[in-house]
Amino acid sequence: MIAVALTAAGCGAVLEPVDPGPPSAEVLALAEEMAPTDAGREAFLDRHPRLASHEEVDRACLGAPGEPGRWGCTTGARQFVLYDVPDDRLHGYLDDVTHGDARTAGWQAFAVLGSSLPGALSPALEARYAQFLTDRVATVGIERATADAQETLSIDLAARYAAQATTEQADATARAVLELDAAGLAATRASYNASVEQYNAAAPELRARWTSSWTLWDGTVVETQQTSDTLAAVRDHLELAAQDQQARRAALDAADAAASASRAELDAEAADLEALWALLGPPDESGRVG
Repeated sequence: MIAVALTAAGCGAVLEPVDPGPPSAEVLALAEEMAPTDAGREAFLDRHPRLASHEEVDRACLGAPGEPGRWGCTTGARQFVLYDVPDDRLHGYLDDVTHGDARTAGWQAFAVLGSSLPGALSPALEARYAQFLTDRVATVGIERATADAQETLSIDLAARYAAQATTEQADATARAVLELDAAGLAATRASYNASVEQYNAAAPELRARWTSSWTLWDGTVVETQQTSDTLAAVRDHLELAAQDQQARRAALDAADAAASASRAELDAEAADLEALWALLGPPDESGRVG
């Protein structure tokens, strides 16, 4: 975190780098974000911090006397080089600058401690940190807030994927039921047409004596009555069922299109989040990214 950069900067006489000019507006804003004391601001800005691309940070930090850090380091020229994060959602991680000159290892450990633990430390330690930061705990919270926000994004995305799967399953089940009903309708229509053909071919005096009942595919029962009335009732039911199935199919088609668009949106967000995590770099042995 930036607290590391601040406290590591207050570690005795060093060779000053060539003055690269005044700090950028972004660097000044970064300095103020960690709520430094006057001494902390001076310690930070005296190292002429600059924001650089990831490639520049890699090049600069590989040549630093201390262990290189993905988010920045103190170079051999005693300058802070900080990763200019390309996504504002990762801004809090820019405060995680924990590497630098090997000769400041003690200060590095001291600074990492102060910039990692939100709980109260010993009065002596807190007094030392207070020389550089007006609110050490708030500075610790900057990165934690960013990590929490990312975790919230991941949890929310997982919940939305689960809801998406539930919706798609419900749509698939409804479509399977519809196809069964459509098959039942088609079979009943064929049976109805055959019965009508048989009824029409019979002599009028025979038809007048015919009675029949009908149990349809969806459980509807047409009670025993004159066959002409039974056939008329079946015909009416077939027509209504056809209209209902047409409406259900249109609704399911629309639902499928909406679900497809929703899944594409989720997949795009997942890819974006994956790219966001990739910016943090691979995890180290402790599981920490960056």
